[in-house]
Amino acid sequence: MIPLAEVYRLLGAPDEVGRGKGDFWRYDVDVDPPYTELLWLGDDETVARVVRYWPPFWTAPGVFP
Repeated sequence: MIPLAEVYRLLGAPDEVGRGKGDFWRYDVDVDPPYTELLWLGDDETVARVVRYWPPFWTAPGVFP
């Protein structure tokens, strides 16, 4: 598992921080092709799971699962 401090050092601030049933950091990545990546957080301030979404969330309303 990757510590959040290391993710922040490598990628910078997330585009969104989600709290609730599952906490996550969201990164919108504008490359070709663009994508959104959610980093689901564990209880111990580490990344527990990474999920990449195509198309990215910003491309259309209702894309966020």
